[in-house]
Amino acid sequence: MSAWPREPSQFPVAAETAGWGAIVSSISGVGMVSENSGVNSPNEWIIIVSAAIVVVGWFLNGYLNRRHEIAKKRMEYRLEMLHSFLPVLRSLQKYENPFVDDPNLLPNLNNSRSKFLLYGKGDEIERFEEIVGSIESGELSRFRSAVNDLMLLIRGRVRQELGPGKI
Repeated sequence: MSAWPREPSQFPVAAETAGWGAIVSSISGVGMVSENSGVNSPNEWIIIVSAAIVVVGWFLNGYLNRRHEIAKKRMEYRLEMLHSFLPVLRSLQKYENPFVDDPNLLPNLNNSRSKFLLYGKGDEIERFEEIVGSIESGELSRFRSAVNDLMLLIRGRVRQELGPGKI
């Protein structure tokens, strides 16, 4: 015969009359387990508090990771927006009159405008609309001034977001 009973009739207390508490206590030798027993010992409190700390830490870590991933994605889209404006800047630097000399200026500006409207902040969108207004009126000096204002704003904001400081 093995050390563990194989049938319920071999338990010291019959299974049909005693219930699971008696079966567990007869197997483990600890004593009767009560359904209404509360948390009595400090070890039980340590286990409960430890489990609560682990669960709270798990949720906090998930929340912080989600926030970090959103910030990374936001920065990725903003960088895409800024990269779309680089061909417009190159055109301004390369040509004396970019409206006439560069046939790609308006398509590049249109692409950049759509990305600024999607991913830009309010003041960036306002500055970009000033650029579009100066193009519609044909004022090159106002156009260059609006582009410089936008670049100063963006440079300051990117430095603020990335943290290298002001120049």
